Amino acid sequence: MGLPTAWTVATQLMGAPDEPAHVIKAAAVVRGEMTGLEKPGVGTFRYVTIPAELRI
Repeated sequence: MGLPTAWTVATQLMGAPDEPAHVIKAAAVVRGEMTGLEKPGVGTFRYVTIPAELRI
């Protein structure tokens, strides 16, 4: 139990490798954007709208 707690305390906000992606996805889903929008000519990327304070 000590090691996971230490890891949690030592890792800064948005410091984990995939945490920003999870936060962006959660912010989009809570606003009703389940899949995002495709932008032609960009490949498989999808775009969602999120609040300005979550932009990184």
